Amino acid sequence: MSRGRDYAPSVEGDLPRDGGAPRTFDAPGAFMWHALNAYERGDEIVADFVAYNAPDHFATHHSLLYQIMQGKLAPAKEAGTLRGYRMNLRDGKLNEEIVSAETHEFPIVDPRLATQLHRIGYMTANGLHAINTGVKRFDFETGATQSFDFGSASAVGEPVFAAKPGGKEDHGWLITQVLDGETKKTIFAIFDEQTVGAGPIAKVRLTHPLPISFRGWWSAAR
Repeated sequence: MSRGRDYAPSVEGDLPRDGGAPRTFDAPGAFMWHALNAYERGDEIVADFVAYNAPDHFATHHSLLYQIMQGKLAPAKEAGTLRGYRMNLRDGKLNEEIVSAETHEFPIVDPRLATQLHRIGYMTANGLHAINTGVKRFDFETGATQSFDFGSASAVGEPVFAAKPGGKEDHGWLITQVLDGETKKTIFAIFDEQTVGAGPIAKVRLTHPLPISFRGWWSAAR
């Protein structure tokens, strides 16, 4: 994707599963770190993701992420909005939808629904855009949200979905790593997926800090 609304539109593409030449779609310019999910629905491809109009948290040596490496903070004005691309395979047109204009990062779905129709998405939210302080549950069917915030001194990592044994889709727990800026220690917070807004049902408290990590995965013991 291109870096922002001030830049030329980007080009999106899909590659047929049974081979053949890829198709391209003209799309509004945006900067994206992470996709939530994508799936086929009738004659279109739906892709949901988090994107920024411009990467002011990332680009230049004065940006937020660069300054953090120096032990400092810097402003980040552009929110990571939750967006959807709807790519029509018949007419080759792409429509963009701003699903939620709040700030988000690290979006996920129940892994069992990868590349399939999803209803619920999970992500971090609030805070300094790229560094968020809360966890959010978003219902794509109704638009309903649940969120819990750990406070402005917290940095919340990517939530991980752990399915309940024998449970239905989207029935499980969310596990997220939280760095407490006041105690300088890390906790792992565990949420019931159905009641994220009620806060963690359990916390695993470490005696030391951990860097915020990425690409977590849960696998049940066998």
